[in-house]
Amino acid sequence: MKLSEYERLVLSNQFKIMTSLFPEEKKYLEIKMEILEEGYEIHYGELADSFCEPMSEKDSRKVLDILDMYRALAFSIEELAKSKKSKYYMKKVFFTVFDGNNETKEMVYVKFFIHKMGRFEELKHPGEYPDYNTHYPTLDQYTEMLIKWKNIGDNCFELNENQITELLEHAVSGSLIEK
Repeated sequence: MKLSEYERLVLSNQFKIMTSLFPEEKKYLEIKMEILEEGYEIHYGELADSFCEPMSEKDSRKVLDILDMYRALAFSIEELAKSKKSKYYMKKVFFTVFDGNNETKEMVYVKFFIHKMGRFEELKHPGEYPDYNTHYPTLDQYTEMLIKWKNIGDNCFELNENQITELLEHAVSGSLIEK
């Protein structure tokens, strides 16, 4: 990364201001200032060490599609539960989320989208900010489910019992829980 002298000056001044606002971080921020002031280009990457790799729009859309699919499952099971004739009438959809080691961006995005943006409340895990870590990869299973769900067509938000069963055959373990 290359920074102009002006960019270095502005960033260094930002870190100086932050030392006043966050005195407990002073030593950490002073290192950042020295990197900038001395022009240690090899260490410029450390200036943004708390930043995550960006998540592409395509990857974000896939996660949102998975959430939509689980929303469809949740609402469809809830609708079937009203009749008490379905084998799903005592069940609730539980979105198991992603593996923290291998699907970290997806897991963090779901936590952000559900808890901070307040979307997909019906899929929210209990607790203020739960773990959401499956500790095993899930994206391939969700992708398989998503293909089946999208093939249902226009009524993919009003699933019948057979469609739910077919989707759940490919579901991540623990996707349903008793009420």
